[in-house]
Amino acid sequence: MKKLFLMIVCALALSTQVVNAQEEVVTNALIIQLLDEGFSSAEIIGFIENASTREVKSDLQSMRELKQHNASTELIQY
Repeated sequence: MKKLFLMIVCALALSTQVVNAQEEVVTNALIIQLLDEGFSSAEIIGFIENASTREVKSDLQSMRELKQHNASTELIQY
């Protein structure tokens, strides 16, 4: 019984984290933070695609900032 209860609690905790990740607003600053933490461009693009709100700028200055943080061409053009 304790095992079942623990499994239910863990499942609820994980589902809450997934929902929070999807509700996070994706900004250029967040993308730069993820790049600095070592996430790949493919991982970041996947995160962007699953985000409910995107506030990513694609002006020249923003593109330069992403490039300074080693963003791939694919990520910059996304």
